[in-house]
Amino acid sequence: MIAKLLHQITMGSSSKKPDDDAKAWLNKGGLYYEQGDDENAMKCLDRALEIDPNFAAAWCNKGVQYSIQGDKENAIKCLDRALEINPNFAAALYNKGVLCGDLGDKENEMKCYDRALEINPNYVDAWCNKGLLLDKQGETENAIKCYDRAIEIDPNDAEAWYNKGGLYGKQGDTENAIKCLDRALEINPNYAEAWCNKGVQYSIQGDKENAMKCYESALEINPNDAEAWYNKGVQYGRQGDTENSMECYERAIEINPNHVKALNGMGFLYNKQGDAVNEMKCLDRAIQINPNDADAWYNKGVQYGRQGDKENAMKCYESALEIDPNYADAWCNKGLLLDKQGETENAIKCLDRAIQIDPNDAEAWYNKGCLYGERGNFARNAMKCYDRALEINPNFAVAWFTKGVLCGDLGDKENEMKCYDRALEINPNYADAWFTKGVLYDEQGDAENAKQCKDKARELGLHWD
Repeated sequence: MIAKLLHQITMGSSSKKPDDDAKAWLNKGGLYYEQGDDENAMKCLDRALEIDPNFAAAWCNKGVQYSIQGDKENAIKCLDRALEINPNFAAALYNKGVLCGDLGDKENEMKCYDRALEINPNYVDAWCNKGLLLDKQGETENAIKCYDRAIEIDPNDAEAWYNKGGLYGKQGDTENAIKCLDRALEINPNYAEAWCNKGVQYSIQGDKENAMKCYESALEINPNDAEAWYNKGVQYGRQGDTENSMECYERAIEINPNHVKALNGMGFLYNKQGDAVNEMKCLDRAIQINPNDADAWYNKGVQYGRQGDKENAMKCYESALEIDPNYADAWCNKGLLLDKQGETENAIKCLDRAIQIDPNDAEAWYNKGCLYGERGNFARNAMKCYDRALEINPNFAVAWFTKGVLCGDLGDKENEMKCYDRALEINPNYADAWFTKGVLYDEQGDAENAKQCKDKARELGLHWD
């Protein structure tokens, strides 16, 4: 999502001589501002205020200039002075709201936008930024209402359409997200961010071709769009093209060395290549940039787990959960780690928390089933968990296989075979399923089929002698 920027004020000329005309100095400062000459812009505003110390518009613009220089404190002081002179100065209230947001003061940010809209109900940018703030507060429906109001006032506001599309995307409504993004691009065909986000929506829909076309369009407009390079890398990764995926992540980081998501992406690719050292370097760098990056802590925990370092793995999962208490995968992995430490009851509690967060997390249900299965006298509970996992994801081969093993333990040989067959239908290269199916044929006295299944398992690299 994109926030609307600070507003500079311009005014019509007066009959005064230019050197003595505060409005003329204000407008001259505005021209310097547009040219990026902040030093001369500030000089012009100081001259305007020397002529008229109660020139609210000049105080407002001076606040904008201080903000550009990174001096938020003086920026707020200037805007407060403008509002002291004119309490109904909507643009000053709007600008103060933007700065409050930059400073993390969400309460006063909202108050400023609300007051600006009370003065000027048709203030499009204030509606847009209010919508953005409401979205951050989890009030998605009210956020969409704000964007709708902005669009009602100005149907050609590309950013309002873009932000509305972003909200639909967050809700998983890719169809309406794309419609909004198309409207933004109809208004502004060179809107690189809209092309990039449209690509993300196509990627979610599984439309690889159109996703890649959108990323290419974004990069044609802005070759230094780090987010587009990152998303292009994600798309290559989904297509199994590790080499091009890595190149895209590297390009994103070259443009923006602090691109945490690209660092996480590179870490994931290093993991796939078995390069634990470089994976950990990427994750450590991501955490150094943003210590509150839950994904980096989670992925680091996964890597420690692979290395057998349970203590550090647990610390990383707990760090991820401290940042994001609703991180279902972190709860799941913490539960599995607790189980390995013999804390089965606490492990199940962690999986229950993961399921509470995401009732459709098939892996959490599967893992909970495995924990019940290990306890022997909870076989029925285990079966219910496997069935729920398979209801969510009917192509979960490992769950079919494990359910088959449980069916065998319960003496249900008919369904045991059906489960192995289903697992192998999904994954014909599932060596354990071939072998266990062979064992079942042995138990049934079918030596020929047993040999064929075991030979297939051996062919796939499984050795048991």
